[in-house]
Amino acid sequence: DAKDFGVSHIPGAINISINDLAKLYLDKNQTIIVVCSHGVRSIAAAEKLAELGYTKVFNLKDGYDNYKTL
Repeated sequence: DAKDFGVSHIPGAINISINDLAKLYLDKNQTIIVVCSHGVRSIAAAEKLAELGYTKVFNLKDGYDNYKTL
């Protein structure tokens, strides 16, 4: 959510609600990596993007919590 994003996020990331994904206007063939804190909510977002026609959507396994430990 916006509060979590404000605290920390991957550089270059954008914050968008799953409810607003249909408003996202990117190249449908662009690689998109979906991230949330633990990698659970982002699964639903990745599925929604695929339904919207995005072809290169990936979910960051175990989310931002795992990323920040690397």
